[in-house]
Amino acid sequence: MAGRPNAVRKSDQPVDDILKPDMPGYDPYKFLAYDDEEHIFHVNPDIEDENTVKRIQSMIKVLGLNYGTIKDMRTEYLNEKIELLELGIEKEAYQFVTAFEMIKEKQA
Repeated sequence: MAGRPNAVRKSDQPVDDILKPDMPGYDPYKFLAYDDEEHIFHVNPDIEDENTVKRIQSMIKVLGLNYGTIKDMRTEYLNEKIELLELGIEKEAYQFVTAFEMIKEKQA
């Protein structure tokens, strides 16, 4: 990638099916947790199998879930939703739905 010699392109990385939402039995709550203060995804702390933890960490990185403009856009969008939730107003999320649902669950 021009101007970013250490940047990793998603298309250059092997894709593990573990975080593919179209896979049968996929459940983001099983594999992921969301830090609503830092606005980052991390491995569900209930996962004990080190191989599974490494696979999920790798895919979080490959998919760029916690980097750059994606994280910035998610933070801005969800901060507004969080403020409304704290006022008792719930508006449907049209973006970043998994993160929003995880935030709602944590606040319940």
